[in-house]
Amino acid sequence: MVAAPILLLFLGLPGTEWEIDGRFVSYAELWSSGDGAAIATFLTLVGGGAWGLAARSSVSRWLLVISPVAPYVVLAIFPASSANQISFFVVVSAILTAAVIYVSLFRLVAVSDYLAAHGDR
Repeated sequence: MVAAPILLLFLGLPGTEWEIDGRFVSYAELWSSGDGAAIATFLTLVGGGAWGLAARSSVSRWLLVISPVAPYVVLAIFPASSANQISFFVVVSAILTAAVIYVSLFRLVAVSDYLAAHGDR
Protein backbone atom coordinates (compact mmCIF):
# COMPACT_ATOMS: atom_id res chain seq x y z
CA MET A 1 0.00 0.00 0.00
CA VAL A 2 2.78 2.40 0.77
CA ALA A 3 5.04 1.42 -2.11
CA ALA A 4 2.81 2.69 -4.93
CA PRO A 5 2.49 6.29 -3.67
CA ILE A 6 6.22 6.45 -2.90
CA LEU A 7 7.18 5.12 -6.32
CA LEU A 8 4.71 7.50 -7.95
CA LEU A 9 6.36 10.38 -6.10
CA PHE A 10 9.82 9.33 -7.30
CA LEU A 11 8.48 8.91 -10.83
CA GLY A 12 7.46 12.56 -10.82
CA LEU A 13 10.81 13.90 -9.64
CA PRO A 14 12.96 15.18 -12.51
CA GLY A 15 16.69 14.70 -12.70
CA THR A 16 16.74 10.94 -12.45
CA GLU A 17 17.67 8.46 -15.14
CA TRP A 18 15.44 5.45 -15.59
CA GLU A 19 16.18 2.07 -17.05
CA ILE A 20 13.56 0.87 -19.55
CA ASP A 21 14.10 -2.41 -21.40
CA GLY A 22 17.76 -2.48 -20.43
CA ARG A 23 18.70 1.03 -21.54
CA PHE A 24 18.89 4.24 -19.59
CA VAL A 25 16.52 7.02 -20.57
CA SER A 26 16.36 10.60 -19.39
CA TYR A 27 13.43 12.02 -17.47
CA ALA A 28 12.19 13.88 -20.57
CA GLU A 29 12.44 10.77 -22.75
CA LEU A 30 10.63 8.70 -20.11
CA TRP A 31 7.60 10.98 -20.27
CA SER A 32 7.66 11.81 -23.99
CA SER A 33 7.80 8.13 -24.92
CA GLY A 34 4.72 7.28 -22.89
CA ASP A 35 6.56 4.92 -20.57
CA GLY A 36 6.28 7.38 -17.69
CA ALA A 37 2.54 7.73 -18.21
CA ALA A 38 2.13 3.95 -18.40
CA ILE A 39 4.08 3.42 -15.18
CA ALA A 40 2.14 6.23 -13.46
CA THR A 41 -1.15 4.70 -14.60
CA PHE A 42 -0.20 1.30 -13.21
CA LEU A 43 1.00 2.71 -9.89
CA THR A 44 -2.11 4.87 -9.52
CA LEU A 45 -4.46 1.95 -10.19
CA VAL A 46 -2.64 -0.46 -7.89
CA GLY A 47 -2.30 2.13 -5.14
CA GLY A 48 -5.95 3.17 -5.42
CA GLY A 49 -7.04 -0.47 -5.44
CA ALA A 50 -4.96 -1.35 -2.39
CA TRP A 51 -6.08 1.68 -0.40
CA GLY A 52 -9.66 1.12 -1.49
CA LEU A 53 -9.62 -2.50 -0.36
CA ALA A 54 -8.15 -1.41 2.96
CA ALA A 55 -11.17 0.90 3.27
CA ARG A 56 -13.36 -2.07 2.30
CA SER A 57 -14.64 -0.45 -0.86
CA SER A 58 -15.83 -3.10 -3.30
CA VAL A 59 -15.59 -0.67 -6.23
CA SER A 60 -11.82 -0.43 -5.76
CA ARG A 61 -11.48 -4.05 -6.82
CA TRP A 62 -12.02 -2.90 -10.40
CA LEU A 63 -8.90 -0.74 -10.17
CA LEU A 64 -6.86 -3.85 -9.43
CA VAL A 65 -8.53 -5.81 -12.22
CA ILE A 66 -7.69 -3.28 -14.92
CA SER A 67 -4.21 -2.47 -13.60
CA PRO A 68 -2.32 -5.11 -15.66
CA VAL A 69 -3.92 -4.03 -18.96
CA ALA A 70 -4.18 -0.24 -18.56
CA PRO A 71 -0.46 0.54 -19.11
CA TYR A 72 -0.58 -1.07 -22.56
CA VAL A 73 -3.63 1.00 -23.46
CA VAL A 74 -1.73 4.12 -22.41
CA LEU A 75 1.31 3.07 -24.45
CA ALA A 76 -0.89 2.59 -27.51
CA ILE A 77 -1.96 6.25 -27.29
CA PHE A 78 1.62 7.57 -27.54
CA PRO A 79 3.04 7.42 -31.08
CA ALA A 80 6.65 7.42 -29.87
CA SER A 81 6.08 4.73 -27.27
CA SER A 82 7.66 1.34 -26.95
CA ALA A 83 4.26 -0.22 -27.71
CA ASN A 84 5.50 -1.41 -31.09
CA GLN A 85 8.03 -3.59 -29.23
CA ILE A 86 5.44 -5.29 -27.04
CA SER A 87 4.83 -8.87 -28.07
CA PHE A 88 1.47 -10.53 -28.41
CA PHE A 89 2.33 -12.87 -25.54
CA VAL A 90 2.94 -9.96 -23.17
CA VAL A 91 -0.52 -8.56 -23.91
CA VAL A 92 -2.11 -11.99 -23.51
CA SER A 93 -0.24 -12.41 -20.23
CA ALA A 94 -1.61 -9.06 -18.99
CA ILE A 95 -5.16 -10.07 -19.95
CA LEU A 96 -4.80 -13.45 -18.22
CA THR A 97 -3.42 -11.73 -15.14
CA ALA A 98 -6.42 -9.39 -15.10
CA ALA A 99 -8.71 -12.43 -15.41
CA VAL A 100 -7.05 -14.15 -12.46
CA ILE A 101 -7.36 -10.98 -10.37
CA TYR A 102 -11.03 -10.71 -11.36
CA VAL A 103 -11.76 -14.29 -10.32
CA SER A 104 -9.84 -13.82 -7.09
CA LEU A 105 -11.57 -10.59 -6.08
CA PHE A 106 -15.08 -11.10 -7.44
CA ARG A 107 -15.75 -14.83 -7.58
CA LEU A 108 -14.12 -16.14 -4.42
CA VAL A 109 -16.75 -16.53 -1.74
CA ALA A 110 -14.26 -15.72 1.03
CA VAL A 111 -13.54 -12.26 -0.43
CA SER A 112 -17.23 -11.47 -0.95
CA ASP A 113 -18.06 -12.67 2.55
CA TYR A 114 -15.25 -10.60 4.04
CA LEU A 115 -16.36 -7.41 2.28
CA ALA A 116 -20.00 -8.03 3.22
CA ALA A 117 -19.17 -8.74 6.87
CA HIS A 118 -16.81 -5.80 7.32
CA GLY A 119 -18.82 -2.92 5.91
CA ASP A 120 -18.62 -3.14 2.13
CA ARG A 121 -18.97 0.44 0.97
